[in-house]
Amino acid sequence: MKLSTPVVRKVHVGLIGCGEIAQVVHIPTLNFLSDLFQITYLCDISRSSLTHCKAKVIGLEAPETTTDPEELCASPRVDVVFKPMALNDRDTNANIEAEKVSEGRVMVGYMRRFAPAFEDAIREIGGMDKILYARVRDIIGPNATFVEQSGTFPQKATDSAAEYTEDRNARSGDCLPGDAEGGGQSAIFEYPTFSVTYEPGLDSVPRFDAHIEVYSATKTVRVQYDSPYIKGLPITMHVQENIDSGFKESVIRRTYEDPYTTEMKELYAMMADGKAIKTTAEDAKKDLETFRMLVRSASTNGK
Repeated sequence: MKLSTPVVRKVHVGLIGCGEIAQVVHIPTLNFLSDLFQITYLCDISRSSLTHCKAKVIGLEAPETTTDPEELCASPRVDVVFKPMALNDRDTNANIEAEKVSEGRVMVGYMRRFAPAFEDAIREIGGMDKILYARVRDIIGPNATFVEQSGTFPQKATDSAAEYTEDRNARSGDCLPGDAEGGGQSAIFEYPTFSVTYEPGLDSVPRFDAHIEVYSATKTVRVQYDSPYIKGLPITMHVQENIDSGFKESVIRRTYEDPYTTEMKELYAMMADGKAIKTTAEDAKKDLETFRMLVRSASTNGK
């Protein structure tokens, strides 16, 4: 997301990319927040996707459409641009350097970090004397199952021009390699006083098991996420602790608002009030460094 200077009115949004995530999450969420946002411009290489998404946008005026992202970014009708973040160092660095010489700002859409349960967990963990161990799990079933039950009726594009497909394939060589089959690649990250186990995986079981769990000597804190493709599924914090040698377990659901909604409301506060950006392009660069560590480790150890 690229932000301009602070505003106090309804924020005008330009979307670059009208694929599945735009159709299932971004457009519905922005429509629900119509008091704060208005989608005014859409960009995609597929004309059929543009037509489909244009019909989904609510508002007094229909959004303009284009296949040229520069046209969208130059439009006076656009205050903030939604676009995918880079998946290689070259493009990530280009975003960082562009922000330094621009009046705009870059916010990376890590919606899970805006979940109230996650923020509550940070405060709980801050009260621990010492972290002994942590676990990060992201084992999910087929996304198609969640998409089909989302009530958003997305359409897949079939009319992308050949030159765009060739360009995408050429650029994909610059991205980090991945493995989308099998159970995934687990890893252990060693910190000075504790270790973190990372457990990713894909399978055919229609459930979404994503959580972060942190252990101390007397307390365990877990943030449990559900699929972002089904709107309104609550994110919960689970606390297990020793209370006077007894066992106490608490499940806290502070809100039914999904992380995408809380993220967008935070974005509006940044736009309207000039609030500091929580998730930066530098964060995304650190993600790439972590991914690279995982890929190199898998290659060295023969997976």
